[in-house]
Amino acid sequence: HFRCREYLWYGESILLVEVAPFGHSVSSPLNWVLCGYRTMNEQQPPDGFVVDGSDLEHGKAESWYQLVGPLYHDGYNTPGNVRLAFYAERRYISSMNRVHGGKMSSFMDYLLFGTARSAWDGAALATVSLNINFISACPPDVWVIGYGSIVRAGKNMAFTTGEARVGEKVIVQATGTFRKL
Repeated sequence: HFRCREYLWYGESILLVEVAPFGHSVSSPLNWVLCGYRTMNEQQPPDGFVVDGSDLEHGKAESWYQLVGPLYHDGYNTPGNVRLAFYAERRYISSMNRVHGGKMSSFMDYLLFGTARSAWDGAALATVSLNINFISACPPDVWVIGYGSIVRAGKNMAFTTGEARVGEKVIVQATGTFRKL
């Protein structure tokens, strides 16, 4: 059965809403029924972290964010240093009962992209290369915090490094190169 997932902002909460068609026509909104919803912030983020909705506020990457979000950032973020977090929900889990490598790769790309972007005051960028080393498997139902920093930023290229941790345990390390557009 076809279902549609949408993230909706409601006050301080993010709702994940699922709807599915009923009847014979899926083209009319009147033929959709609400299957369920839940708040995405049932698990409180680590101290100092708040929802990172910057892409949604600017109307960018909505479908991508629906797949991998929500993401959280904190006040530690300074030019060249960024911290992001996500809660390892069950929907990110592989058949091995661990967070899927694709989710971790997307998270690290977003973290390092944000790190490079912070050094250039929000300039438009493209990922040139992304190298990821999976150090340890990530279990479900935990907070993952990513730490990104600039190694070097020139006029048009930035070189970044980062890691993701569960508690003190490093689970992923990555390096990325980004080009200013």
